[in-house]
Formats: sequence, C-alpha cells, structure tokens
Amino acid sequence: MKRNKKIILLIGISLFFIFLGQINLGNCFSENSTGNYTRTEVLIELNKSVELINEMKENNFSVGYVNDTLTDALMILKQVDYAEILRGNVNATNIEKFNAQNALSLIDWEDLTYNDVINYTEEIQSRRDQAFEIYDSLTIIKIEIEKYKSQGINMNESINIFNQANDSFYGDRYGEAENLINQARQSIDTTVSGSSSAGQFKKYAVAVVEKDWYYILGILIIAGFAAYVLSRRVRKKKLEKKIKDMKAELDALSNLEKKAQTERFKENKISELTYRIRMKKYQERTNWIKEEIPVLESRLKKFKR
Repeated sequence: MKRNKKIILLIGISLFFIFLGQINLGNCFSENSTGNYTRTEVLIELNKSVELINEMKENNFSVGYVNDTLTDALMILKQVDYAEILRGNVNATNIEKFNAQNALSLIDWEDLTYNDVINYTEEIQSRRDQAFEIYDSLTIIKIEIEKYKSQGINMNESINIFNQANDSFYGDRYGEAENLINQARQSIDTTVSGSSSAGQFKKYAVAVVEKDWYYILGILIIAGFAAYVLSRRVRKKKLEKKIKDMKAELDALSNLEKKAQTERFKENKISELTYRIRMKKYQERTNWIKEEIPVLESRLKKFKR
C-alpha cells in the first residue's frame, strides 16, 4: 500500500512538472537548450520514465530504487531550470531570479544542464531492462528445476538458491539476485550431471552385484567415502575461488572510484552528477561484497574443520 501511494505521488509530481514546463514556463523554456537536450525533450523522457515505472509495478516488480531515481531526476530538473534563469537564458521576473538564487545558493550550478536529468532517466530505463532480464532468467530456471524434479532428480539445493534469488529480486536487490541466479544455474548443472553419472553407475552396479554382491558392497562403501571427501574438497575450492574473485573485484572497484575521482577533480572530464552516480554504484557493490565475504569465509571455515 505504501509503495502504491509513493508511485501515485511520484506520478503526480512528474505530471506537475510537465504541466509547469509546458504551460506556465512554456514560453521561456520550450526552445531553450543547454547541452545536447532541450527541456521539452527532457520532459518527454521523464514521462517515459513514469511509464516504465508503471510497467514494472504492473508486473509486481520492486520499484523503490526507480522511484527514488525519478525523484532525484525531478529535483535536478528544477535546479537546471533555476540555473537557466541565472544564466540569463530565460526571461524571468526579479522574484523568479531571487528565488533561483536562493535555491542554488549552496549548489555548484554552473555546469548543470538538462543532460544531467537524462542520466537519471537512462538509469531508470536500465533498471527496467535489468528487471525483465532477471525475471526471464528466474522463469527459465524454475522451468528447468520442475523438469528435472519430475524426472526424480533431487533438486533441493537448486530450489533453495532459486528461492533466495527470487526473494532478492522482489526485494529490490538486483545485483544479489543476479549472483544467486548464476549460482542456481551452476547448481542445476552440477546436480543433473551428478545424477546422470549416478544413473549409469547404478545400472552397472546392479548387474555386477547380482554376481558378486559382497565384494561390491565393500567397494561401494570405500567409493562412497572417497566421493564424500572429494565432494567437500571441490566445494571448498569453489568457495576459495569465489572469495578470491570477490576480493579482486573489491580492488577493481577501488581503482574505479579513484579513476572517477581523478576524472572529476583533477581532469574535470565528468560532471559532479555523473561522478555521484558512478560512486553510488561502486559503493553499493563494494558494500554488498564486504557483507558477503564474511559469510563465505564462515562457510569455508566449516569445510576446513
């Protein structure tokens, strides 16, 4: 219910800005262009973003992140409008100029353009596409699990990972959902491959046991123990590799953050908004990895014991 109210509020805010831009400020902004996008084009993209959010809502996808992104986009739009007034690109009254100065008094507005709003609308588009890709992947995995389950294969591990991925997706944790989807696929491949090998071995064992069952029994006991030890070693190696890969990714993210800082503060290649968007992505991924590594290391300790 809260989400529905928030979406309705955001749509209302968006439509208000569209109405404001096209009716009240239409004469001032309709032909004005800062950067590569005009205000009219930005309003069209914002309206598309609202439609994308509604599409996600209709499919019962999480919309908290895109709602926040849309709110940020509308805020930046208003700031760019004020910046245009201060640049003298808009015929504004003294009161409007005064309001613009007050609104941007604490903001580095000189580089603000309508392109900065597009950064947010593109993020919404990307998030929407990601949502449908994850949803399609979950659907495919569910079909595969049901197919192999109907063949009598034990898919409990894959089902557990799938459920976690599903919860992460509808909990608006898309990065986590994608990682779990990859784990679910690996689990399915491993389980099905193991089941196929076990099936062939079973046929051979039945034929041989009919002749020398007492010898085979001893062999099976030894083989079972060896398989158990080998399985634990394989899983341990996988955990070690995953932890190593995550730590390497942390280093890569740190380098990306340093690169973004250099491009922003030393080389001035990117705007402050683009810098903040990149840093937000890097930090979200970094925080998730830092939370995940201790969990994996705890599991690894159990294998070592």
